[in-house]
Amino acid sequence: MLNIEDRLCPEPNSGCWLWEGSTGPGKPGFRYGDFRRNGRHGLVHRYMYEKYVGPIPPGMHVLHKCDVTICGNPAHLFVGTNLDNIRDSVAKSRRKGVTRNRPSGLTYHYATKRPGARFKLSETQWQEMVTRFQAGTSQAVLARLYNLTRATIHNYLRRSACL
Repeated sequence: MLNIEDRLCPEPNSGCWLWEGSTGPGKPGFRYGDFRRNGRHGLVHRYMYEKYVGPIPPGMHVLHKCDVTICGNPAHLFVGTNLDNIRDSVAKSRRKGVTRNRPSGLTYHYATKRPGARFKLSETQWQEMVTRFQAGTSQAVLARLYNLTRATIHNYLRRSACL
């Protein structure tokens, strides 16, 4: 049986425990250490966090303080949301060209017209669509009005708990 800790090599200068096993898909330098155990796939940093720190709440990410994706040192790991992960990457200049800044109060809802094509509904358009639906406008009519598929309308209304 694979012992995860045996494949981690301490790096004396940074304190990182570098994974010497396989890595998942992605660009070089951005791949995470991964393994298979008992027929199941796992990520090294998540495994190490759960073993030495505690359970990972559902939907949460395990982030690296050191920004070394193959590091498994529990002292370098912390739990955060996807937004925490984005903010961390922006603060550390790992996300060049992506600021995630929007004009205050402006929220966009993304929808798909057809595969590969995306457009945005502003918050005003979104609220207008929900109001029309609650007033009795059918999903088929909303789909024609907003140039969306009926399935997309259904999915967005379901997510906003209008159904």
